[in-house]
Amino acid sequence: MIDANVNAILIKVAGIGLKKQHLGKSLASMQPILRTLNERFGSHVCGEGGEYETLTLDCPAFKRRIVLTETESVVQDDKDFATVAYLRIKSAILEDKGADSSLIIITPPSILDHFGSNLYRVPPISSLSTNVQMTKYESTEFLDRPLCTRRRNWVAIGNIKSPSLTNMSLKEEALQCFQKVKDLLANENLHLTDIVHVTALLRTMDDFMPFNQVYSTMFGRSPPARACVAVTLPAPCRITLECFAYDTRKKDTRSALHVQGISYWAPANIGPYSQAISVDKTTFISGQIGLVPPAMSLPTPRDFRKEMVLSLQHINRITEALQHRNPTPQGFIVWLIDIQDLLSAAGIMVKAIESNKGASNEFSSPPILFVVPEALPKGALVEVQTLLRFTTEEETTDLDQDGTSNDSKGNKTSISLNITYFRDGISFFLHLRIPLIGFSGRSE
Repeated sequence: MIDANVNAILIKVAGIGLKKQHLGKSLASMQPILRTLNERFGSHVCGEGGEYETLTLDCPAFKRRIVLTETESVVQDDKDFATVAYLRIKSAILEDKGADSSLIIITPPSILDHFGSNLYRVPPISSLSTNVQMTKYESTEFLDRPLCTRRRNWVAIGNIKSPSLTNMSLKEEALQCFQKVKDLLANENLHLTDIVHVTALLRTMDDFMPFNQVYSTMFGRSPPARACVAVTLPAPCRITLECFAYDTRKKDTRSALHVQGISYWAPANIGPYSQAISVDKTTFISGQIGLVPPAMSLPTPRDFRKEMVLSLQHINRITEALQHRNPTPQGFIVWLIDIQDLLSAAGIMVKAIESNKGASNEFSSPPILFVVPEALPKGALVEVQTLLRFTTEEETTDLDQDGTSNDSKGNKTSISLNITYFRDGISFFLHLRIPLIGFSGRSE
């Protein structure tokens, strides 16, 4: 932005090391300070963790520049380590830039970057190997009781449904579900704000908006990562929740990537969730559908391969923005509307994994679960989510499922696929993911 002659100033600060006196300063003048804070405390240079907000006063695409004529600095919370303050703009004018200042025509970037373009050219795999497990769960297997398991600082909660569904609105059902989650967390001395990931299963995507109205009141500024899909839940149940929480009362800190601005980078969140939550060297990335970021719409004409590739491109860009050391996928979940797209999806997944071996060149072959739901947000054909482990230079960057080191470098990818039909309703997610937390989640 600075190199492109974008003049943006700080209008809010809420991060460690940033003070009231930094309000109104340009990004160019703040760049050395922001880099120092990143090196010392890990704060995001671009403010993607909510460290600061900016206002663009001028850029090559503007016909006129904004000139602030009267401002006031307002302190909301005066903490020694992280003051929360904002710049109140009382008056401003538009100023002509002069005849010598010509507009720059900005060419939008391609929808697919180099990573995405390579994936889009991957042909479907010719056939599935013999280790594919086809499993169809019947509604009679749907669990009636909530589940709660603790392993060190991690708590997994599953199969949360309203205890009473008689003459109840969807919002009331959602509130009762969250109350049950609160009660289970309280038994572990935790709160809703300790949740790092939520899986929300709805009977129909028509309930997406009213469900979000309740969901948005449950969390603060850094809501959990999330996947929200429609499945055939046994009547009259319309909502089932499953979540992971982490006890941060020790020394571990939690960070969030919560981007709501529309750009060419990746989609803004379409619900009250964070793109990613990181804690205990583990990152949960929310389920990504193949939206075209600047339009916030699915590609037209409909194209499964493009949606699949865009989902993985979004995950790749989110991972890069997190700036973690040696991020290593521990597993993928691919929500797939049409099982006929499986071979195409599998081929793209293999190529994506091979393209991201990590800085250490150690090879990772994470498990992949393909799940067939009823519907996805915005009518998407596919949604992809992942769990990452990030490390220090001294730590092992790649672990097998049994927790042992994987030293095979450069081997051809071999994936084992589980294909699960989710159209008869079953709460299996908890059982799938506890082993991942078991070997990848560490606590001192």
